[in-house]
Amino acid sequence: LPRAAGLCTRRPLVLMMLNQEMDEYAEFLHCPGQRFTTDEQIRDEIEADTARVCGNNKGLVAEPIHCRFYSPNVPNLTLVDLPGITKNAVGDQPADIGQQ
Repeated sequence: LPRAAGLCTRRPLVLMMLNQEMDEYAEFLHCPGQRFTTDEQIRDEIEADTARVCGNNKGLVAEPIHCRFYSPNVPNLTLVDLPGITKNAVGDQPADIGQQ
């Protein structure tokens, strides 16, 4: 997953890990049929789609990113990465972000 100082997760990420005996790859619902085979490609796609939906100025959006990760090395498990709690608005965040 992307990492950075400050607010990094700006929209929910629903990560479905699916055990399969074939190749290891990820697919995103917003890119049907496209396979992402390296950690860098997956991270870059999460960052690009976040910027496309949220903008580049710290905006938050409730619409999740859906990622399916297929690998023989993972259990069947769904994880949800949520944006962190924030009290003070920065960038394009609404002034009442702390109450939301």
